Amino acid sequence: MDIALDPFPRTGGVTTADALWMGVPVITLAGQRFIERHSASLLFAVDHGDWVAGSIGEYKEKVLTLAGDPARRRQLRATQREWMAASPLLDAEDLASQIEATFRQWWKKYLGKT
Repeated sequence: MDIALDPFPRTGGVTTADALWMGVPVITLAGQRFIERHSASLLFAVDHGDWVAGSIGEYKEKVLTLAGDPARRRQLRATQREWMAASPLLDAEDLASQIEATFRQWWKKYLGKT
C-alpha cells in the first residue's frame, strides 16, 4: 500500500496508527466532531498536519500530490517508523507524567487545597 485514504466522515484510529507505523502516509478529511477528527489528531501528534484536509477538494489534491511523488513515498516508508517512535504519540513516560499530574490536581481539588 502506498497511501492510506482515511474514510470520512468516520475516520480511522488504530488503523491510522498502524498505517503510520508501517511507513504509509494517511490522508484524512477533518470534520467537526471527534469521530470525524480522530485521524487528524493522530497526524498532528506525529507532525504530519500537512496530510489533514479541510475539504473534499483538498483531500483529492493531497492524495494526487502524494501519489505523483514516488520518491517522497519511498522516503516516508524508510523513515516514518522512527519519526513516529520519537513523537509525543508514543512517549509513554510523558503521558504517564501528565496523567499523574492530573490525578494530583484532582486529589488536591478534592481535598480543598487548590
